[in-house]
Amino acid sequence: MRLLPTLLASGLLLGLSADALSQSTVKTKAGDVFQGTILSTSDSKVTIRTTEGLQMSIPFANLDPRSLYQVNLGRTAKDDPQGQMALGDEAAACGLWSDAKRHYENAEAADESLTAQVDQKIAALRVTASESLVAQAKDEDAHGRPDVAEKHLRLVLTNFSQEKAADEASEMLDGIHDKQATQRRAKKAAEQTQETRAALAPAEKKYDEMRARVKS
Repeated sequence: MRLLPTLLASGLLLGLSADALSQSTVKTKAGDVFQGTILSTSDSKVTIRTTEGLQMSIPFANLDPRSLYQVNLGRTAKDDPQGQMALGDEAAACGLWSDAKRHYENAEAADESLTAQVDQKIAALRVTASESLVAQAKDEDAHGRPDVAEKHLRLVLTNFSQEKAADEASEMLDGIHDKQATQRRAKKAAEQTQETRAALAPAEKKYDEMRARVKS
């Protein structure tokens, strides 16, 4: 998971000082990254003064999903049920599972009629999060990082034990452990072979010397 620096919304909306805003980062879908102070946000764009002194407005449609989420995070009141639901969807799309869950819960707290919808969202979130963690574990294992893969798999077993992905995580974890045990046995056998050869070396040398004297 490689997180972007937190993107803050305007100081007026968040009550933050200019110093707190000075390190804001905005990333676009095209991969451009702008650092500086966010001056304002509207319903469709964010305006930033870069560290180079350039002032620019970037349409929301051009923002990287995580940057868009951070902008909307600063523009949405905690007691705005629909706004919190939208934030939950945006956070989930970015893989920010705990943030998404928090926003859905905020929406329910603000409007109890959303309980069924929130339950459905959180259930879907658990499935997506567990499947994503297993996919990340597979990628890490394929790239020779079984220790990292194991951490992802244990997260699934700890936090999503009731999900279908937990069965796959358990099997995969067993497979990693079996592979590691095989490697340990092979290493130990190789070390023992080396020790045996080292122990026999003097005797073999003496035998070769005796044969050489007989032949001479």
